[in-house]
Amino acid sequence: MAGQPHADQGFQLTISIRNSETNEPIAFKADGQRFQTSSTTLKFSSNAKYKFKIVAKPVTEFHYMHIAGSDLALHSENPQSGEYTTEWNTTGMPPNNKGSRQDLNITLQGPGGTLKKVLQSKFYPRENNHATWGSKMDSLELQCRVEPGGQIAVVGESLKQTRTMQRPIDDDLALFDGDVTPMDVNGSSAPRPSSYYPVIAAQRPGGPVGQPVTPQQQQQLRTSGAVPNGSSLREFINGLEEYSPTLPDAVTLYYMKKSGVDVADPRVIRLFSLAAQKFLADILLDSMQQARMKGIGVTKKNTKETKYTLTSDLLAQVLEEYGIEMKKPPYYQ
Repeated sequence: MAGQPHADQGFQLTISIRNSETNEPIAFKADGQRFQTSSTTLKFSSNAKYKFKIVAKPVTEFHYMHIAGSDLALHSENPQSGEYTTEWNTTGMPPNNKGSRQDLNITLQGPGGTLKKVLQSKFYPRENNHATWGSKMDSLELQCRVEPGGQIAVVGESLKQTRTMQRPIDDDLALFDGDVTPMDVNGSSAPRPSSYYPVIAAQRPGGPVGQPVTPQQQQQLRTSGAVPNGSSLREFINGLEEYSPTLPDAVTLYYMKKSGVDVADPRVIRLFSLAAQKFLADILLDSMQQARMKGIGVTKKNTKETKYTLTSDLLAQVLEEYGIEMKKPPYYQ
């Protein structure tokens, strides 16, 4: 009978999830080995609605989907097509704490059998746009096998990312990831021209600073430990989504645009903020060391605590070492 596969018969199940209001695919982030359930986290907003589209090939019939305590009917214009849709309301799903994840239990039931799957997820407050940051999931493909008794086992899975013309970080990260092949916007894995490879602003083998890094030099950097492996680099970049920099994003974005850098990826903005924070911290640390060497601190009576004041003269001397000339306003001269 159609929609009822025999035991040991295999089929592919494709799950797509989109926001009902914007029709945008949900975002996901790569977490590496930080959590036990999965290396990938799907991002949802609380108090929002999401459309699920499920496609089973060959045709396998399902009637219901149970997710996080909600029983949802699956709708199909043509049951013989193996395509089903439903909508899930996340009202009542509390946002997760920083650094935590939630296991989302999904069960599909019907004449085709019973399939259970756990999705690693994170819920954000509806007013927080973090849920839309990062890469977008086109679909989750599950390779399934029907076992005796009607249970359906998932024997393989892969997450497909939406293709976009802008891949500012993920595409470059693939250059350092041994298990990912750099893809162009059409999905081709053709070799990159030498001018494509990024410039590493540090001393490295194979040539002077500021020259493109060739594939041979990339391999040498990987083996020498000068560049972290792909998984660690991905975890660092994706971890910037939850990082709260000292400099507000609006301030960083203002100066980026003022300097001719116009990007929308929040990870890039946070990366600039982190670099600026490190630069400021280095200047303050050098200023503190200069103040200690010159003994210009003030020590309170009957205590060993010494406090230092950052003066413009001291700051000017430190900035000069960084190649920055500090000029006083005319009314101070």
